[in-house]
Amino acid sequence: MIIINRMFSGGYLNESLGHEIINLFKADNGRHYIYVNPYGTINEDAKDAHKVLLVRAISKHCFEILACASELKLLLSDELFASGRKRGAKEELKRQSEMIEAQNIAYGGVLLNELFESENDSPNAAYITFETSNFKKPRFKFYIVDDEKLIDETHFLVPFKFSSQSLKQYVQGESALDKIFAPELWQENDTTKRIERDEILNFKAKEQNILEIIGKMDDELSFSNWIVYYLRNDAELFLKFASEILRLNVSEDAQILREYKNIDIFIKDQNHAIVIENKIKSGINGIRHDLQSDAVRSQLDKYSKIADQQDSGGRARCFLLLPDYSYADRELAKFHEYERYSVIRYSALLRFFETCECGLKFYDEFKDALRKHASEYKKDFYEIMGERLIMIILRHRGLSS
Repeated sequence: MIIINRMFSGGYLNESLGHEIINLFKADNGRHYIYVNPYGTINEDAKDAHKVLLVRAISKHCFEILACASELKLLLSDELFASGRKRGAKEELKRQSEMIEAQNIAYGGVLLNELFESENDSPNAAYITFETSNFKKPRFKFYIVDDEKLIDETHFLVPFKFSSQSLKQYVQGESALDKIFAPELWQENDTTKRIERDEILNFKAKEQNILEIIGKMDDELSFSNWIVYYLRNDAELFLKFASEILRLNVSEDAQILREYKNIDIFIKDQNHAIVIENKIKSGINGIRHDLQSDAVRSQLDKYSKIADQQDSGGRARCFLLLPDYSYADRELAKFHEYERYSVIRYSALLRFFETCECGLKFYDEFKDALRKHASEYKKDFYEIMGERLIMIILRHRGLSS
C-alpha cells in the first residue's frame, strides 16, 4: 500500500506551525521521521504501508511530488488503533513524548513535543507516524494528475481521482503508480539535512510587504489598480510594456481604463482594442452552454466581443494575466473564446518591471508584491513553515528578540 499525503494544505497553516514540516528535515539524532496529515494517524489496514508519497496541491487535479519515504517503521501503538483517535490521543501523545525524550528526537536542539506544546487544543493524536530509512526527493519537478488533459512529459496520469475531502489517500498496489517510481526521476541519495546551529543563529525573518500587511495579496483589484497606476503615469514605461509584454506597437496617447464594462484592464488607441483580464484567485464568470453549437461560453467571450466592437482595424487582442502557480490556462481551454487569449505570467511581468526604472512612489514595494504570484506555488508554505519552525526554536532557546 502507498499513502499519498498532502502537505501544507488547510486554513490552520495561516497561523500555526504545520506538524508535517518535520518530514523535510532530519532530527538532531540523524534519523528521519514522517508525520502523516491529518492528526498523525492512519487507517489500521495501512500499518504495513510500503511508501508515503509526500505531495502538495497545485490545483484540484494536479499534485506536485515533494518526496517519497519508504522502508517505514510504524511508531503508532496498537492501543491507539484499538481506542481510536479521539479516545486514544491523550495516552498516545504521552507515550510518544516519553519516546521523544528517550531517543532525543529534537530539531535545532528543541524536543519535538516541545515544539508543539502550545497547541493544547490540537486534534492531533501523535507527533510522529513513521520512521523512514529511505527518503528521496525528485531530481526535478514532476507531478501526478487525475485529468488526462493535463498530461505531458512531467505530468503523470494516475488511474484514480484525487480525494477532495482528505489530506491522505490510500492506494493499493504500486502498479497504479509505476511510472512515477522510475529510478531516473529520483535523486540517488537522501539529501535531507538537519537544522544546524548556524542556520538558527543567522536566521532573519522575511519582511512583509504592504499588501501582506493589509491582507490584499490575492486581491485582483489591488494589483490591477497598481499596474494601471504605473502605466498611466509613466509614458515610457507604458510603451515598453506594450512592446515587450503585449508585443504591440501602441500609441503614446492610448487610453488605459480600469473596469471598462467589467474588463480588468482595457487599452484603446486608434488601431488597437486590448483586453487584459487579471485572474489571481477568482474563476471564470458568466459560464453558459450554447445548445446550438455545444460551445461553452463565458465572460471571456463577452470581453473579446467588446474588444472587437471597439476596434476598427482588426487588431483586437486579448490577454489573461495569471500567477505562475495557476493552472487556469489548462482548465480554461474548454471555453469557446479561450484561443483568442494569450497568457501573460506574473513572472514575465516581474522580470519586465525589474528591468525598467520608474520614479513613481512605491515601485519597489510593487515589485516585491509581484513576487508571490511569480512563484510556482500559490503560497509557499514550505518557506513559511520553515521560518516558523526556526522562530519557535529560537524562542525555546531564549535567542529570539
